[in-house]
Amino acid sequence: DLHCPWSLTDYFAMRLRFCPYISRLAFRPRSISARIFLALFVICPYLSPLAGQEIEVTHFGWNGTFQPGRWTPLRVQVTDAPSAPPVFDVSAKDAEGNTLVLRQSGVPTSNPGEYELRVKMGRMESELKVQLIDGDQPVATASYRLSDSAGTASAVKLDHHIIGCLTTNEEFAQRVKEEFAELELPGRQFVRFVPLASGDALPNQVVNWDSLDVLLLSADISLPAEQSSALLQWIREGGQLVLSIDSLESYQASPFAEWLPLNLGRALKLRDLSQFESFIGRSSRIEFSGRVDAVEFTDFLGSNVVDSLDGPLVILLPFGFGNVVVSGVALDRPPLANWSSITRLIRKLSFPEQSETNREGESRNQQLTDSGINELATQLSL
Repeated sequence: DLHCPWSLTDYFAMRLRFCPYISRLAFRPRSISARIFLALFVICPYLSPLAGQEIEVTHFGWNGTFQPGRWTPLRVQVTDAPSAPPVFDVSAKDAEGNTLVLRQSGVPTSNPGEYELRVKMGRMESELKVQLIDGDQPVATASYRLSDSAGTASAVKLDHHIIGCLTTNEEFAQRVKEEFAELELPGRQFVRFVPLASGDALPNQVVNWDSLDVLLLSADISLPAEQSSALLQWIREGGQLVLSIDSLESYQASPFAEWLPLNLGRALKLRDLSQFESFIGRSSRIEFSGRVDAVEFTDFLGSNVVDSLDGPLVILLPFGFGNVVVSGVALDRPPLANWSSITRLIRKLSFPEQSETNREGESRNQQLTDSGINELATQLSL
């Protein structure tokens, strides 16, 4: 029999001291097979099934938009998808510049080999690092620079609201985005309007909806089951959904017909949209000819937002701690999509409580002004 030199056996004993049986064996390897067994015991932990994998950050934030201090969605692509969801370490700096590491299991998306993660950035300009973990060892690393020159990531300040938009009318979404960037809002409101690519782009973990304030969604958009469930939970926890219905058929085929406390009646043909003009409080005509398609709200648990002789055109449905604003006239289709004040309408529908507060404030100011004029007139007459 062949014997190992004592220096080698001492090394094995040191490496394997946590296993008494193997340590004793290491001191008395009297065969080739024993030596092979010992070598494999030491080497096998380093022969990871994930070795050689590569990862890449494919999506970050809401189409690249994020807000420091709030949970943000993140997606990573793995070259060869393992059988079980892999584990990742996501590293980012907090507000003080300290690096925080969050270990988490990847949640599979609808794309093979792609996993959804979460991160909370502490700074507007920083570097994000993602590591694929096997055991306690990183086997692949991907970095994502938030302040790169390509502009793939854009941070918004804490006093900003993020409105996501999911529609098939890309021209409409881009125009509203540009107008929101230039719109002066009351009460120091700041809005970042973010067009989204598809229903698959929405997070499937409700925690990753944390940084989104409002979602403007067309009822004809297809939503995967995971995203639909996360959206429902987000609204229940305080999210704000603005739902635009273009037809009875698209609404009945959507997941909203299953869980919204709302019944639709017949299809309407409207000749007058002046109620929208009055709602925004501006002299801005909606130009159209003929009649406009709309849907009738027959039975719902909520309140009217925009009313008409044909019934309510926009309603507000409380849902858990959140709200669902439903428009029976398509917001992302002509004539409203072409209206010069569509951005102001979306802003008021997105924040109905703030709009009501502003309206009450304006009413009180008007009453005080009228009262002051009357008091002055009384004093002058005396």
